[in-house]
Amino acid sequence: MQLNQFLKNGNMVSVKTYIEFFSLMNLLDTIIMDSYSDKRHAPRTISRSQKTVNNIITYINEHLTESITLDKIADNFFMNKDYLARLFKEHTHSTIGQYVSMQKINMAKSLLADGLTVSQVQEKMGFSSYSYFFKFFKKMTGISPSHFRKIYL
Repeated sequence: MQLNQFLKNGNMVSVKTYIEFFSLMNLLDTIIMDSYSDKRHAPRTISRSQKTVNNIITYINEHLTESITLDKIADNFFMNKDYLARLFKEHTHSTIGQYVSMQKINMAKSLLADGLTVSQVQEKMGFSSYSYFFKFFKKMTGISPSHFRKIYL
């Protein structure tokens, strides 16, 4: 199901579930990899393409406060952007844009819940203007950032 379909319904729970799914997948992969580092278990083989996607996810998560574009990611990994987009979608069932948006909104929600002002979050997340951040947040969650902040403080 596309992110747009989640948003058309205004269903914040589905968007939250989508965010949590990616976070959980990263956590599970880390736990599994750690458990296989024990000598008693046979090493888990991960395909080269899965390793690349894992590295892309790590890169995205480490650069959430910056402008992240498909071109920038492709340049960083020395890959064709069309191939990169196809590979990412094949392994995650999400586009890079959807994943970046979900991770950015997840981080913005955490910062707002931690007590930062909307302006502080907008600046910290690297959004060019308050109005752009406001529109992005409202589109992704169905509520304004200030309303979200009031709910969680």
